[in-house]
Amino acid sequence: MASYTATIPVEFPHPAHVVYEALCDLGRYPQWNTGMKSISRTGRMQPGLRYTTVSDVLGRSNEAHIEVMQMIPDKAIALESSTGLIKFRAVFELAELAPNRCSVMCNLRFEFSHLIFNLAQPLVEAITENRIRGDLETLRASL
Repeated sequence: MASYTATIPVEFPHPAHVVYEALCDLGRYPQWNTGMKSISRTGRMQPGLRYTTVSDVLGRSNEAHIEVMQMIPDKAIALESSTGLIKFRAVFELAELAPNRCSVMCNLRFEFSHLIFNLAQPLVEAITENRIRGDLETLRASL
């Protein structure tokens, strides 16, 4: 099975703690995640929390069981899913750039469980990178 990676940086005109809190708020996820139909939990995430999302992925419905692997306040969040159409590990790293400015770097490693999705690697990585960048830009606009 092919493994893919993507690194997506997005700058925010907000301090890291504001962006971190938004990333921790599961109730907001459907507002800024493209294609997300539902999420099983709302409220603030915490290490060890498990929740389920249902999203459209390349025209198919995907149910993912996600676990919050690590949280470093105002610095990083690591999420992992080993079920559904896509198995992934996403790490959101935050860095202060100025008093009211930070960056979020999403480091993503993923693979598809269905052979039909194992297309040309550069194309899949580019599509995924564009979708996640768009989602983070939507979050930025909502803050």
